[in-house]
Amino acid sequence: MLRISRVVAVALLVLGLGLGCASTHFVSTWTDPSLDGPVSLTGKRVATFLLSDEESTRRMVEDILAGEVTSHGAEGVPGFTLMSADEAMDQEWAKQQLSAEGIEGAVIMRVIGRETETHYVPGSTYYAPAHYSSMWGYWGPSWNVVHEPGYLETDVIVSVETLVYSVTEDKLLWAGVSETMNPSHVQSMIIELSAVAADEMKKSGLLE
Repeated sequence: MLRISRVVAVALLVLGLGLGCASTHFVSTWTDPSLDGPVSLTGKRVATFLLSDEESTRRMVEDILAGEVTSHGAEGVPGFTLMSADEAMDQEWAKQQLSAEGIEGAVIMRVIGRETETHYVPGSTYYAPAHYSSMWGYWGPSWNVVHEPGYLETDVIVSVETLVYSVTEDKLLWAGVSETMNPSHVQSMIIELSAVAADEMKKSGLLE
């Protein structure tokens, strides 16, 4: 179903306010081991989908992802140009629509988690250890020593599942789970994720 929890979708839009630069990497990938060799999507029409009922988010993600797919040799087609989220709920209609539009492959993204990790950053004091050897050696310099107290630092981690299907064969070709740490906003996260995902697909021979 082209739907994720509205709570997750909204969280994706607002997470990371005030956080630092995002960093995306794939924590796991899978390629169909039954394939005789790499299956290339080069030159083929490939639809891109975000499973979300947040229409504005869906359109933005599908558009960015389609552009990345196109830059790697396929013809990326944003899913929203083919069907609305409501239309996508009708599986048989969606199947016929993709066939009628000549879609041979599909890249599907879905947010599967949002976690926070908090860790303690210890404080630090600037001094020379030798000052501690005598009271007066410590006494004088320590009046002007700068001490930085410890603090808690929280990281936001968003997990996204990316799947690549052969539409004509109704077969999963490739799958991966990525993590993005501290995304500042959804657009920059998706631009980075789409580029990293395309590179992973390129390694598997799906894109050029």
